[in-house]
Amino acid sequence: MIRFMRESLIAKIATGMSLILLSLLVLAGAALIGIQSMVGRITDVVHEISEEVEPIILLQTSLRKAVAPVTDYLVNGSPSGRENFARASAGIEQAFKKAMAAHYDLDPERASILSAYGGWRRAHQSASAILALDNPAENSTTPSALATMDSHIDRAIDFLGELQEQAYGEIHGEFVAARAAGDRLFRIVSFLVALGFLIAVAASAVLARSILMRLKVLTRAAQAISEGDFKYPVSLTSNDELGRLARAFNTMAAEIDKSQQALQEMSIHDPLTGLYNRRGFDQRIQEELQRSGRYRSPFALLVLDLDHFKNVNDTRGHPAGDRVLQEIADIARKTARLSDHVARYGGEEFAIVLPETDRQRALEFARRLLAAVAGHPFLASDGDPLRLTISIGVASNPEDGDSQRKLVQAADSALYAAKHAGRNCVRAFGREQGTETLQ
Repeated sequence: MIRFMRESLIAKIATGMSLILLSLLVLAGAALIGIQSMVGRITDVVHEISEEVEPIILLQTSLRKAVAPVTDYLVNGSPSGRENFARASAGIEQAFKKAMAAHYDLDPERASILSAYGGWRRAHQSASAILALDNPAENSTTPSALATMDSHIDRAIDFLGELQEQAYGEIHGEFVAARAAGDRLFRIVSFLVALGFLIAVAASAVLARSILMRLKVLTRAAQAISEGDFKYPVSLTSNDELGRLARAFNTMAAEIDKSQQALQEMSIHDPLTGLYNRRGFDQRIQEELQRSGRYRSPFALLVLDLDHFKNVNDTRGHPAGDRVLQEIADIARKTARLSDHVARYGGEEFAIVLPETDRQRALEFARRLLAAVAGHPFLASDGDPLRLTISIGVASNPEDGDSQRKLVQAADSALYAAKHAGRNCVRAFGREQGTETLQ
């Protein structure tokens, strides 16, 4: 019997009610109905979050993944890129059908999902145009088509973000109403407790502590989830209905938070090498610029490029080129410190941000990386050895620039000088008495 009471909310309520005077029985029954209604209302909102928010996150993740086959086709030219994009497109279409079938009652919500779908269809047209080209890397229309595709994908994701905010707003309104109902219920039961004898007061206090206070915990947690805080813990350890509902809350919030973190990570990492992509690089260098301005600490930017990489693709094939890029990325990771930021800037070009590093130490790092690449035993698919080298350009903050644009231009200029000097070397960009020099 004691175990049954621990694991059943109904048993707790029945035991408490048996100790309350007969004159309060009707009011106590009304309180029980209110509690069940409150639990049911919160449970309905939990389901509404799952039905409305999860399809949006699935769509955002699928849209971000759809860019990878097109990018790989641009770099490798492999027909598998078309097949991969076709599979990704089918998944996105299915996800849109699921999202459109979700319970979106408001006109702005329906407009956002339709706008997102329109953006995806336009992105699909641009991607199909790129995939239809035999030599996309050499076609002059490719950059424009790729930029158009990225723009439509970003707009589709933005529309889905608006839909997500609208869904959160609608759910937040539901939680506000639930909280108001909980407050009214709390006042009613408190009034009942005040009317009873000492034993009735004690029983009602236990009931309030056991149920109503936990309902307030659930309401606060639900409000936090409606506002996008998926790390808010619901700390109810009982085995009754409210305890099981609390665990369902925590599981749901953890899954949504995990999906959003995965989407964020995917948006800033290159799928081939695992390094930061251009977007991730932009975030890291902006953080370093802010930190450098705040603490007056230097940092360096390295831009490196594989020498004669086109020959590898032309003579050994694009799969061999992909392996080379992955091995270069691994060498750069192992050479860099944990605090350094390594990114694939585009194609065979990489960028490395070195915090707390002046020009001299950046040059020392660049020479170590140069030697590591030159001494690495690259192998073709047939086992033949490949000798590969890189050229590196170095720029320093604040000497060579106090903005991302200036630093990248300075590093690119130094890289051009390294290429011009015969490749397989390092050049740093410097300013002396207002005159640009390369060292």
